[in-house]
Amino acid sequence: MRLAAPYLAKKMMEKAAGNFENQFNNPYYKEKPQTKEGETYIEKKPADTQPKNKGNEGEYVDYEEID
Repeated sequence: MRLAAPYLAKKMMEKAAGNFENQFNNPYYKEKPQTKEGETYIEKKPADTQPKNKGNEGEYVDYEEID
């Protein structure tokens, strides 16, 4: 166990470092383009990949408030 523990700890640290690096290589975290003073930059949201269910929303119920 004394010989295996340092090896396992090293592998765990390498994997954590790799995950950390991959997180910041994600396009969402990329730098924003440089803009001049007075200009604006609009980021576009990624398109939804899941279709929205229309018709399964339920039915409208009219109600009356009672004091």
